[in-house]
Amino acid sequence: MKFDKSRIYTDVNADELKVGSKVYVADCLADLQREFFNACEDRIYTIVEILSPSNNPRFKAKTKNGAVFYWHLAYLIEEPDSLKWSDLKIGDIIKTKNGRKVRMVTGVDIDNTELHIVTDMYISDEELAEKWEKV
Repeated sequence: MKFDKSRIYTDVNADELKVGSKVYVADCLADLQREFFNACEDRIYTIVEILSPSNNPRFKAKTKNGAVFYWHLAYLIEEPDSLKWSDLKIGDIIKTKNGRKVRMVTGVDIDNTELHIVTDMYISDEELAEKWEKV
């Protein structure tokens, strides 16, 4: 497997990495390359949050057992699955990927073109895919 530099995220392009992505993480390039070439499944992290440009490091990531750490570099392994409105039914619980909001689906508007999911508000299909996940 080839180490692909286009899959590396740094302070410069951190905002392009999606929350929920599976990544290898490190604080220097040599360590990131070592993580990639060792390809240990236990060393795969999930991005929990991309911090603001004034933070250093910018990547907040968790291990499989839930421990949270902060990192300078991330190597994208896999993007998160996007939640689609058709995956949901009334009564399903959804939460934002950062865990700050939790809602119950109270309606599904199949006739609308961009706003299918109803909670205490409408959630656009685009926002649903980018920011929400099913619990």
